[in-house]
Amino acid sequence: SPPSWQVADQTSALQQTPDIKVLIQALVAQSSWRAGNSLVILFSRAPSDTSDGSRSASSGRSGLIPQLHITYQTVSALDRVSTQFCEETLSTGFSFLTSSDLELSDDIDYGPQRVGLRFDTITIPPRATIVSAFIQFECDELSQEALTLRVFGGRIVAPASFTRNSYDLTTRTGTEAYALWSPPPW
Repeated sequence: SPPSWQVADQTSALQQTPDIKVLIQALVAQSSWRAGNSLVILFSRAPSDTSDGSRSASSGRSGLIPQLHITYQTVSALDRVSTQFCEETLSTGFSFLTSSDLELSDDIDYGPQRVGLRFDTITIPPRATIVSAFIQFECDELSQEALTLRVFGGRIVAPASFTRNSYDLTTRTGTEAYALWSPPPW
């Protein structure tokens, strides 16, 4: 079993997604991809997950902003800070754009939700070979429940900013490529 997240405000390998290079590769391989585009990464409960688990990560309002780390051939690395995030309640489609934290999967007050992170000005050239990619989070609140998340990309190249429109995240087409992430308790 993975080690537990026992310290709030912790930022370590325990709060990193698995390698999501397949998602990034699917985006930059599109014929319409251009260096400087934005990209969206989405998180939702994996279809096979029946737990009540959730993870709370800092949204940058009170701690570290989620960071995207990408290594690709021809350039050593690219690190970008999330420029926008959104939490969408699945039952009502209501979008929160100013939350103090990101509840990955379930919000205690609003129930199951999807989380989106938007990263601007991704300078990866078209068709670059992605060597590795992950998102670094900072623990905001401790949680011990089991959880498996589905991490996937927004299929649209140069996606629009998140809005308060109902179901803004769930109506965005996702990539077929995805990674499953079972973050340890934190």
